[in-house]
Amino acid sequence: MGPPHIARMEPGDAGGGEPGTGGNVKPGGGQPAPEGAGPEHAAAALEVAGRGDLRGALKLLNGARDRGEMARRDAIIAKARACERAGDLERARRYIYRLVDSDPPGRIPFSLLAEILYRLGRTEELEEWCGVWENYDYKQQYLFLNRARLMHMKGNAAGARTHVGAILELEGAFPEAIELRGDMLADAGDRRGAVIQYSKALGLDHTMVYVHVKMAAALMEMDRYGDAALVCRRGLKARPRNRRLRDLLRVARNTPAD
Repeated sequence: MGPPHIARMEPGDAGGGEPGTGGNVKPGGGQPAPEGAGPEHAAAALEVAGRGDLRGALKLLNGARDRGEMARRDAIIAKARACERAGDLERARRYIYRLVDSDPPGRIPFSLLAEILYRLGRTEELEEWCGVWENYDYKQQYLFLNRARLMHMKGNAAGARTHVGAILELEGAFPEAIELRGDMLADAGDRRGAVIQYSKALGLDHTMVYVHVKMAAALMEMDRYGDAALVCRRGLKARPRNRRLRDLLRVARNTPAD
């Protein structure tokens, strides 16, 4: 079993967040089919959620489950992915925790849960789940990534740099690891270096909405508002309803150039 206090957790607070990239994006970019049966329904729900219709996506998945076309577990994972895609990370987190009491730990979709916890900034939860994850041979490259993320979140810059360097030595086309390298540069004040890394990550997976947001914000801090607006427009092609990108685009458009 996982950490006992986590296993019994069922948060009641709903909240919003920015859409993520999908916790199981493979190195090299691209979204894999969700685990289990009914991947066509899960893919359709992701598309609907990406257009901003989360209610429609969940209704589609409920229908597939009720008709026996998806197992309950697969429907729950697909709902979590749809919520993450639509931007409701807290709701996505609650869906994953529905599996924790009923599934053995080895069946937990660790990479998706870790992605959600990382984007929500839940350091302690992420660290505990990485401890459980270490006992299972499941997407180990993502476990290493999340260990590096934890180092960064806890202020261990040197350790995070070493860890990310090792990851990219083994998996060069790993957009989330490149994103993390950009985050470290941004936090160190090297916005130009961060923009270069974010651009590399988006070259591998243009759907990573967080990276569009971070890159646009970094460009605006550099007073490059025209470039920031362009990044926002590109991001909105992938996630048309993303509030953060819309807000950044509005600011970029309304800020006069020096």
